[in-house]
Amino acid sequence: MPGPPPPGQWWSGVLLAQIAYLDENNLGGQRAAMEAALQAIQPAALGPWSLTWGPATDQGILAYVAVGANAQTYALVFRGSLADDAAHDFIRNWLQDADVLKQDPFIFPPSAGAKVSAGMNMALGSVQGLVDPVTRENLVTYLGALAKAHANPTLMLCGHSLGGALVQVAGVWLRAQLVQHGTLGGMTIVPFTYAAPTTGNQQFATLYDSVFPVSYRAVNTLDVVPMAWQNVDGVQRAYPPPGQTLSEYDPPLDALALVFKDSIGNAYRSATGGTAFQFTGWMPQSPDNWAHIAAVNHAVATYVDFVQKQAYKEL
Repeated sequence: MPGPPPPGQWWSGVLLAQIAYLDENNLGGQRAAMEAALQAIQPAALGPWSLTWGPATDQGILAYVAVGANAQTYALVFRGSLADDAAHDFIRNWLQDADVLKQDPFIFPPSAGAKVSAGMNMALGSVQGLVDPVTRENLVTYLGALAKAHANPTLMLCGHSLGGALVQVAGVWLRAQLVQHGTLGGMTIVPFTYAAPTTGNQQFATLYDSVFPVSYRAVNTLDVVPMAWQNVDGVQRAYPPPGQTLSEYDPPLDALALVFKDSIGNAYRSATGGTAFQFTGWMPQSPDNWAHIAAVNHAVATYVDFVQKQAYKEL
C-alpha cells in the first residue's frame, strides 16, 4: 500500500476541487474567478497555480487543467453536477433519476464484468466531449501534448463528491486513451478524491485499483454521499438523536432508498486500494434535521479544513 500523499499535492488537490465550484451560475465571470483563486494558492500547496485548459462544460459536468508553480505538476479537476455540495439534493436527484438503479458495462477499456451506474456512464460521455472553449482541444489531445512536452510530468486527478466519482471513471478511460494513442509517455497519473460516492460494481472497483495502485481518498465518516451506494442503511440511519434519521426527515426519499436497496442490493462496491483517510465530522449538540447535518458533513469546505490541518502537520 502506498504511504501518505505528499502534503503539497494532498492539500492542493482539495483546494483545486473547491475552485471547480466557483461562479457556477455566472459563466461570464467564472474563468476570471478561477484564475484569481488559483493564483492565491500558497506555495505549501504547490501554488500559485495557473489555468492551462478549460474550464470546459457539458451537461453540468465541468473540468479544467491547471499547473503548479514547479511547472511539472499538473491537475485535471472535475466538478461534476451543479451545486453538488448539497448531500440531500445529491441523494434525491440520483434516486429520482434512476441513474443508479441501472448499471452499464464499462467498455473504456473493456474489462470482464466491470459495470458502472448508468448515470456515470452518461457523465463519461460528457467528459469525452469536453473541449477547451478557446483552443477547441479535447482532453486526450491536450494531455498527450503535455506528456510529450515534459520529461516526467505528474498529473493529479482531483474531484469532490460527483467530481470524485468522475475521477475514477474518467481517469480509467483517460489513461487507456493515452496508452492507446501512444501519448502517455513518462506521465504519472495520481487520483485524489474527496467525498466520492461509489461508481460501479466490484469488478470496476478492482479495475480502478489495478490501473491506479497509487491513489488517495478522503472520507468523512458522517458524510452520507460516500455511503452511497454501497451502504444505503448508513444513509438512512446516519444521524441518530440529537440528529434525525432520513425516514423522520423525508419519508418519500427514505421510501426511494428502500426501493433502491431492494432493486440493487449490494451491486455497488468502493475501491479499496491506494490510501484512504477517514475523519469524523460534525454532529449537533441539540436537535437538528437530517438535511442540515448531511450538508455540513458533505460540504467541500469540511474536507478542505480536514486536509489542510493534516497537511500542516506533515509539512
